[in-house]
Amino acid sequence: MQDIFGHESTELPITLLKPDPNNPRKRDKRSLSEIAKSIKEFGFVQPIVADDSTKTLFFQTTLVANEHSKMNNLITLFCGVK
Repeated sequence: MQDIFGHESTELPITLLKPDPNNPRKRDKRSLSEIAKSIKEFGFVQPIVADDSTKTLFFQTTLVANEHSKMNNLITLFCGVK
């Protein structure tokens, strides 16, 4: 685990992260495919930001795109919100 800006981060299996059902951003399959392609080509550089229950708060589109890119684990930054 790393300390990033005073918050705990760790690498989690993607299956433990839960998209926020109230997130207003919706992406079509084509845009998710493009994001997944970019992740495969350039790698994953931003941590997913999640609350203590592993619900995503920021970068949810990246999480969903990663489901398409077949990555197993993602760096997750926990912000301490419950």
